[in-house]
Amino acid sequence: MIVIFKILVICVLIAKIFTLGGIWNRIETVSPALLIEEAGADPGVTTGNPSICDAVADPLSNERKILTHLINKQTELAKRKEDLIEEKKRLMELKAEILTSIETLSRMKEEITVLIHSVREVDELKYRTLAKVYEATPPEQAGAMFKKLDKRTVAAIIMRMKSKSAGEVWGHIDPGTAAEITKEITRCLPPSEEINQ
Repeated sequence: MIVIFKILVICVLIAKIFTLGGIWNRIETVSPALLIEEAGADPGVTTGNPSICDAVADPLSNERKILTHLINKQTELAKRKEDLIEEKKRLMELKAEILTSIETLSRMKEEITVLIHSVREVDELKYRTLAKVYEATPPEQAGAMFKKLDKRTVAAIIMRMKSKSAGEVWGHIDPGTAAEITKEITRCLPPSEEINQ
């Protein structure tokens, strides 16, 4: 048995020597200048010797390029996604500000409408009171007072006077002033509104 084992070990050693000898022979057949030239060459560049080029060339180079391109695109898309999320966030903030401003302006509009209505009511009450005062004043005296007032105020007062009293005062106003007051009345009075009878 020991003898068989020794023979086996010797066979293995002989096989290893032949294997090493075959590799050494192959290395010697390749020119050292060629090995130096190939070592400095780009793996993607082909040379005249196809067997060495095939050994050096990367069979997955196209796949690696595609993968690199896809990774770059994925990074670019991720960046764009982040930018879009930021832009959406900014637009939502602007939208909230605009809606708040619209709400504020709507409230202000309502308040202004109420104030305008109040001012009109006060003006109406003022002109009605003045109309009653001028109705009680003798017509010739009221006509003289109207000459000293601006045409708009006179028009507003006459429109609120009773027709009979306004007609009596009208007789004491010169025709030129009466024409200007009439123009002011027609300018201020909407067609549907009627003068108090």
